[in-house]
Amino acid sequence: MPCTPHRRRARQLVARGQRENPPQARDPALDPRGKTKQSFACNLLARLRRYADQVWRFIADHRVPFDNNQAERDIRLPKLKQKISGGLRVAQGFQAFCTIRSYLATLRKQRRKLFSALIRNFSGCPPSPIPAE
Repeated sequence: MPCTPHRRRARQLVARGQRENPPQARDPALDPRGKTKQSFACNLLARLRRYADQVWRFIADHRVPFDNNQAERDIRLPKLKQKISGGLRVAQGFQAFCTIRSYLATLRKQRRKLFSALIRNFSGCPPSPIPAE
């Protein structure tokens, strides 16, 4: 991805954060095996550096949202239904539920009218979602 002023500044801040929160060195006398547990800040800074392209993708590709709230909202209802009812009893019913939810979520994201889509669906000529580019 191209280096924008935002990305350059972010890289500087992550480097500064890593200088101020260096990784803990492993002491073989205390713990002879495995990795040393790092602080939350150290782990976060390492992930921000390692996944910088994914973190800043919304700047280069405007189709990518700034946050993942919509994805979390999409899975909220099935998880809530699972929690309240103790799960969906039959795998086939759960598959149908997920298919309908996914179909309606896709139409909603494309700003299509859900009620008219359902009417057309039950009339035998369902509208197809617009394919991704």
